[in-house]
Amino acid sequence: MHPIVLASASPRRQQFLRELGLDFTVRAAAIDETPMPS
Repeated sequence: MHPIVLASASPRRQQFLRELGLDFTVRAAAIDETPMPS
């Protein structure tokens, strides 16, 4: 099986993968994704 890399710092996504019993690593991008005011 190919390694799973979660490219997100989302705790919910990590929890979802753990609940599925999957081994994964987290490699979240170091960028600000805060929406700009409209």
